[in-house]
Parts: sequence; structure tokens; C-alpha cells
Amino acid sequence: MAVVSVKTIKASARADSGGKSYTVVYDVETNDVSDGPLEVSQANGIPVYLEPYAFGREQDNGVKRDGIEIDLRDERDTRKVYRVVCTFTNKQVSTPPGVIENDDPVLLPPDISGDFVSTEIPLLKDKAGDPVLNSAGYPFESTDDDAYPTLVIAKNFNSISLPLLADYVPSVNVNEFWGLEPRKAKLVKAPWQRLFKANGVPYYRITFEWHINWQTWDFMPADAGWYWYDKTLVRYSRCVDRDGIPAARVMPLDGEGQQQNPDDTWKYWDGVSLSSNNDLMPSFKIKRERNFALLGVPTSL
Repeated sequence: MAVVSVKTIKASARADSGGKSYTVVYDVETNDVSDGPLEVSQANGIPVYLEPYAFGREQDNGVKRDGIEIDLRDERDTRKVYRVVCTFTNKQVSTPPGVIENDDPVLLPPDISGDFVSTEIPLLKDKAGDPVLNSAGYPFESTDDDAYPTLVIAKNFNSISLPLLADYVPSVNVNEFWGLEPRKAKLVKAPWQRLFKANGVPYYRITFEWHINWQTWDFMPADAGWYWYDKTLVRYSRCVDRDGIPAARVMPLDGEGQQQNPDDTWKYWDGVSLSSNNDLMPSFKIKRERNFALLGVPTSL
């Protein structure tokens, strides 16, 4: 069941002090008696809402389709013929909520923007990357204000997959994304809404938001704890302070599970620091990795 023909019958015009208007009449034939006005309104050759006036070789881009009227003209066993009357005007036309001036909003390019989000982070290092410690050699229990750059991409889609969005929020980039190395862009949310095209067909607008961390979104804590691992006795032993007394707070470890001298520089799981065996101390990869190109959004400028 479908529209099999669209014939342009006639056109008329009218002008007054308020502006000008056109009326174009069409006959639309379908091949099934179950076809109705909605099927007819979406037929190729029937102007969509706000489409410029055209008739034969005439065209007036300043006059756009406003109204449409569809009436059944003839019905037989295997077909229907509808009379369609479209009106065009250059008067101010209000756009219905959720409708934009385009035949197909899904074909529009995405809206891309950015911002900065204020946040607080644990106060661990100074600008040179050195641990921030008090005069006794212990970290301050404090936070520092910071701001993450954001990337926001809003795009229209014909359909939506909620399981896909649930799998991607939150996640980090598995490969390069907008010039960022893996694990530096984190998708934090993807609100969506259902809108409607001019012909009444629904589409979906999804707004993806990423937060950017230049040091990756990996977990990079100080290597410290209440206990250290005694490889000789094969057990955990309580960390002690400078006087050999069980420590009243966490103590620095050496990257190999052994307690450091309290005066030694604290080590971090940051992909830079070295353990006592000169091995690179890895960070903890907590967030799952995803290929953001599969979301159907631009992955570069």
C-alpha cells in the first residue's frame, strides 16, 4: 500500500495589503483503500510545511506552505483518490513546538559547543607534579578547585537505542577522539527527547556531553596504606611511624608493597612514578572503554 501518483491540477494566487498567497491543488492516488490522509501528506510531490511555493516553472522562495487540506475524492475496490489543497503565504508563519524549518531535521548537521565545569579534586600534587605534603611529610587532607573542559554534541536521529546509551554512559574513549588520546574524554550524560517532523513522523534529539581530563580518567591514588606486605613472613604487617610505633595514619609504600621511609617522596599510580624496583607504576583503569564513533557523532573538528 502506497501512493502511486501525484498530479498537480491547478494553482491560484491572491494579493492584498497584508501580503500574497498561493493555492495549489493536487490529486493523489493510492493503491490500497486502507491508505489515509497521513500517507497522502507524506507523499513525494506534496509540499511539506514551510516549503517554498513552486508550480511548473514558477518558484517564489519568499512564500512558504502554511496549510493543507485533504479530502477523499474517489474510492474503488483497490484504490483511493484524494484531493489535496496546499496554501502558501508570505505572512509570518509560526512554527509548531518541536518542528524546525527543514524537510528532514535528521539531515541537519549536529550542534557542537563546549564549556567548563567547576569541580573539587583532592589536593595531591603541585603544578610541577610533586606531592603536596606538610612539614611532617604527610599529605594535606584538603581539596582544590578545578574545572574540566566539556564537549557537547546535539544531533537528531530517526531512532534511539536506550540499551546503547546505557552501555556508553559513563565510559571513556578507547581511541583518539577530537584530538584526545584514549581515556581522556568521558561521556557523562546523554539526555534525549522525542520531537516531530513537519509531516508528523517522530525523531529523536540526543545531547551527548563529554568531560575532558588531560591526565586521563584513570584512578591515580598515592601508594599508601595502614599495612605493608612482609614477603619473608608472607603476611601483612602494620605500618609504623618514625619511632617504630604503629602508625596513627596511612604511611607511604614503595610501589612493591613495602613501607617507605616516612621522609621519602610519596609515589603515585600516575604512569610516571617508579617503584623501588624501577618499574613504572601503572594507574587503575576503572571506566569502561567505548568507541564513540559508533554513536554516529563527529569524532574530530
